[in-house]
Amino acid sequence: MLASVLTEGISDTDAQASIMYMQSYVVPALFEVCKSGLPDRANEFEKAMTAWSEKHRVIVATGESIVRKRAKQENTDVDSAFAARREAMVSELKALDPQKKVERCDSLLKLTRAEI
Repeated sequence: MLASVLTEGISDTDAQASIMYMQSYVVPALFEVCKSGLPDRANEFEKAMTAWSEKHRVIVATGESIVRKRAKQENTDVDSAFAARREAMVSELKALDPQKKVERCDSLLKLTRAEI
């Protein structure tokens, strides 16, 4: 359901915008988990998310428009679907042992920075 709203039957550019919209919805919640587990590095996560959000503001807005239009066509509650996906990912991150959590947070930070 969610994958079809995000990527199926649309151009690569629109699919990328749709995915970045979801990323803008999910990653801040993941970073909150990272910041609570690594409070001495909280500023790193804040700066990366702020820079990413500023750089991709227009494409994220485009992605939101695409997702909402497609969700309406498919009669999909995109807000509930995104919230469920976000909560699943947050729960998964919280459940990791401390070392794995640090590794996952480092990977998320590295990926976010790579898109800045």
